Amino acid sequence: TYQLAPYSPFDPKAATLMLQKKLQQRLCNLEYDASQCSLLAKNLSDEIKENAKEMTCDRFRFVTMVSIGQKNEQGYISVSRCLCDASCDHRVMTSFCNQSLFAEATLFALY
Repeated sequence: TYQLAPYSPFDPKAATLMLQKKLQQRLCNLEYDASQCSLLAKNLSDEIKENAKEMTCDRFRFVTMVSIGQKNEQGYISVSRCLCDASCDHRVMTSFCNQSLFAEATLFALY
């Protein structure tokens, strides 16, 4: 059926909590290793996407981006753009740091 707006809206607060919890669980005691972190970022991205699908309506499409880098007194800028409908599309983002690494996770929920 053709539907212009979702029956059940996306919950950005719940999604942000899910992102924070997932990063904390997986990265809390991890040391930065470049060979390991690329695979970890991909796996985290897939896990976040699956968790997002479980918490919301079927008609949303999800795009996830996870970046993990070494904490070494450098600057980091992340930029993303997309054409969205502000009434029903959403973006949530969170970051995490420990002694040796930083991570940023972004979830786009597009209707």
